[in-house]
Amino acid sequence: MDPTSFYQSISGVTGDRREALILAALQDVVPAWCRVPFKASDKAGHAHDVVLSVAADYLGVGDGTGFFRLPMCPRTARNAADHLGAVLPTREMVERVYAYGSVTAGVVLRPHTITQKFFRDNKKSMTSSWAFKTHNDLIEAEYTLTSPGRDRLLVGHKKDIVVTPRLTKHKVAIFGWYSHGKPIQDLNYMSHSDGYVDYSHGVRLVRQTCEVDGVEMRVADVLASPTKASWTTGRCTGRGLQRFPQLVVHVHAHVACGQGLNREADTNGTGADVHRCRGYGAPVLKGQLNPGGRRDPGVRYQDGAARARGSHP
Repeated sequence: MDPTSFYQSISGVTGDRREALILAALQDVVPAWCRVPFKASDKAGHAHDVVLSVAADYLGVGDGTGFFRLPMCPRTARNAADHLGAVLPTREMVERVYAYGSVTAGVVLRPHTITQKFFRDNKKSMTSSWAFKTHNDLIEAEYTLTSPGRDRLLVGHKKDIVVTPRLTKHKVAIFGWYSHGKPIQDLNYMSHSDGYVDYSHGVRLVRQTCEVDGVEMRVADVLASPTKASWTTGRCTGRGLQRFPQLVVHVHAHVACGQGLNREADTNGTGADVHRCRGYGAPVLKGQLNPGGRRDPGVRYQDGAARARGSHP
């Protein structure tokens, strides 16, 4: 898709209408995937080889004339990921991607921060489509100086929308945007609603499957594993993401079903119906998540017996 024409279609458009146009434009996108290998140790101290497959760049539209990276709200990002057979990253995944891309196989781009004064002088908002294009033009100008190819891993130039067990209802979690090897944006999961998006945000997808010691595994299964979760979350040990049922439910049902907001596939093995009703479009299960009929206090069930809430590791 011609990025200039697409910008014209969203110029002056905000909110749900812009999100709908972005999601529609992403339906035919085919990301270039890059392998990100790293070493990880389990609780017993045994080393393992892990390989994630991540998109070479942030989600956007483009053709031979250029590429337009598209900030979007987390629900749009989630639906695009579903459609493309991917998941959103955790903070630890973002750090792994940057570390690999900046040292080994990628191209590091500047963050290109834009001051509030610049926006005031131009009488524009940092959440406007104009701001999206202005920032992307800065990235593209730097990109064309090296022209590494669209299939080369690019890092450092956007904040990532991430999943985290700390996330509460109707909020967005962001992390990253590197300067001199350090993230400008530490994990922020409280400041903005899930409808907020500004020029600095980006969506880097992670394929639903990864490799562990040469064996293919679902990322969701790694996240839910008591022994493996820390490899991709950095902070979850012991019971893995079972400590954080909001994220377990979200990630396990995060599969490509081709129905957008209308349905989710049940991959928990519970046989329960899945209903989407909270932040990031995350689903809620009818019935118990845990075995033995126990209600999990962190999950909002259909009958309202328990409501989802944020949790801290």
